[in-house]
Amino acid sequence: MFPWFVHITDSTARYEEWLKTVTAILPEDLASKHQAMAGSPFEFLRATYYHWSPTVTDECPDLVATPVVPSIGDVHIENFGTWRDAEGRLAWGINDYDEAAFLPYTNDLLRVATSTLLAIESDHLRIRPKDACSAILKGYTRGIEKGPRIFVLAEKNDWLRDIARNELKDPDRFWSKLQAMPDVENDEAREIFARCLSVEFKLKRRTAGLGSLGRKRFVALATWNGALIAREAKAMVPPAQNAFGNEVSSIAANILATRAMSPDPFLVMDSQWCIRRLAPDCTRLELGVLEHAKDQTRLLTAMGREIANVQISDPNRTEAIRADISRRSERWLYDAADLLATAVAKQCKDWRKDLRKKDD
Repeated sequence: MFPWFVHITDSTARYEEWLKTVTAILPEDLASKHQAMAGSPFEFLRATYYHWSPTVTDECPDLVATPVVPSIGDVHIENFGTWRDAEGRLAWGINDYDEAAFLPYTNDLLRVATSTLLAIESDHLRIRPKDACSAILKGYTRGIEKGPRIFVLAEKNDWLRDIARNELKDPDRFWSKLQAMPDVENDEAREIFARCLSVEFKLKRRTAGLGSLGRKRFVALATWNGALIAREAKAMVPPAQNAFGNEVSSIAANILATRAMSPDPFLVMDSQWCIRRLAPDCTRLELGVLEHAKDQTRLLTAMGREIANVQISDPNRTEAIRADISRRSERWLYDAADLLATAVAKQCKDWRKDLRKKDD
């Protein structure tokens, strides 16, 4: 049985009280997050990673005591996207490392599978739940057996390149949206951007995301060689487990430095800030794009493979994962994700009910 804060309302209150001790909070953005959490179970999942660990422990206790590996933590099907590497090539993969930590290898698989089932439930994916989980697990086990695969969308991965191209933003609309963001002044943000930009820039305040909504997020907007460029700085905090008495250190920078990938040369992370390039071709794959993808099974398989890319840096841990998976049934991921999706949907319903009481 869990402590008193296992109920979503209590858990949220405890997490947010802790959050105020480690970073500056924007109350209006936090209020927006609370409303978004009531929107759908999928949005609720995205916004409440702090409540994920007790949910897994409660619903799937046998999947908690598994080999511990470098993990993304807060990974779901919208945490994959595109960027340009140092050669200007379009690359694809995981693009959010806010909650990276050492966790049971099952964590990332369970979370992406649960998010997939919730997306199917809301009619955003046209694939059977069991087939979706099988595809994720297939890609992951292939990565465990064969090693890393880097997803550069050049002469290979044409099917994935087609999906990514559907998500690339219209430049006019993209830059107009950034220009319309409110101007702001912040000495710390201005100093951060001055270190990575050699031209004059306007400082903007950005509201985005769900899991990080409520934290400071700034954009530097400038004109360079005849066209607009942008950089974003997002305030970072320790992994969410720290809100409940655990001492967990972020390993985001270490994962980015050691994992197999063609990295984004503009992405810089430390304990205080995440700085990255914003552009029409640097974007996450949203549900609308996934919904119209011709080969959703292949895409989910690639997501499983990309999770493996992060977790297989240590050969000893990889062997432990291989041994653990070999003793599990073929449908273990689906069975667990199905339980978790049901639990998350109930938590969303409870949150919506408590929020209505608060507003009345």
